[in-house]
Amino acid sequence: MIILCGDFNSRIGNLKDYSEFDCIPTRNVIDKTKNQHGKSFIEFLNESKMCVLNGRYDPVHDDFTCVSGRGKSVVDYICVPHDALKLIESFQVITARSIVENFNLFEFLGERSKVPDHSVILTEFKTYEEANESYQVTSSLPKRYKLNSIPNDFLASDMRKTALQTLIFKIETTRENQTNMDNIYSDLCNIIIDEMNAKIPVFDTSRKTSKRFKVGKPYWNDHLGSLWHSMRNKEKGFLKFRGNLSVKRKLREEFHTAQKIFDRTLKRCERQFRHSFCVEVENMTTSNPNEFWEKIKKLGPRKTQRIPMEVYGEDGTILTDDETILNKWKTEFQNIYKYG
Repeated sequence: MIILCGDFNSRIGNLKDYSEFDCIPTRNVIDKTKNQHGKSFIEFLNESKMCVLNGRYDPVHDDFTCVSGRGKSVVDYICVPHDALKLIESFQVITARSIVENFNLFEFLGERSKVPDHSVILTEFKTYEEANESYQVTSSLPKRYKLNSIPNDFLASDMRKTALQTLIFKIETTRENQTNMDNIYSDLCNIIIDEMNAKIPVFDTSRKTSKRFKVGKPYWNDHLGSLWHSMRNKEKGFLKFRGNLSVKRKLREEFHTAQKIFDRTLKRCERQFRHSFCVEVENMTTSNPNEFWEKIKKLGPRKTQRIPMEVYGEDGTILTDDETILNKWKTEFQNIYKYG
């Protein structure tokens, strides 16, 4: 299936991306403006028998794809062939500021990293295969195995050993062409996966995590937070309004003003923090050289390597008790030096 997506700079308004003979659902138009790029885009869609997904699904999750102080528009699309519409599960537009807010990504905002004007478009597709007839396959989340819980008897059973020996024999005798090698590799993968399913526990991927990222910007404060929420409220009001043009213009100006105030305040706080940091480092060079070098060490990338405080017990279980771990290490090192 061919899927086209991205920023087309095309505003198609209420132009039809299908002919009267095509049986596809109509669009709910939220951006009624048209431009020349939009007309050319519609001509391409009609000739290629493709259509846009914007406006054809849940209107609650549909939105403008470009939002800035200059206005709002729909210029980003996902386009699919007409016969692929039956495979669409959902469609939604997610603004960049809502992503920053929902995932607490304020630490990435700064003078050199602004929030994009364009939104994210998310579409879910069904999957199917064709044999004698088409049937739908429900996709599931991939398993995440607890690889730190691999038991000592992994691939050690008689059945697994026999299967591996058979594969080794095939490698030695039947490797004339690529097809044979592919089959051998597939059999090896199946053996390992079956053993993993039988011996290694998996993480529960059905539960949604409530983990949030920390705000890492040292200059972020309550004042910036209040300005952000004020800007977001004005953005939501501007996006949802569909009425009088003068009121719409007023809401856009209020959003634009709130956006400029937040951006300027963020830049000022970042510059003030950098200046104070430079002054602090400069004072350290004379007042406390040792602290100066400690400060310098923390500026660059650093890796933390930690030896896990855990060992395997006799039955293959993981033990985390400190006394048991130390005794285990003591015994192992004694055996190394004894037989080394």
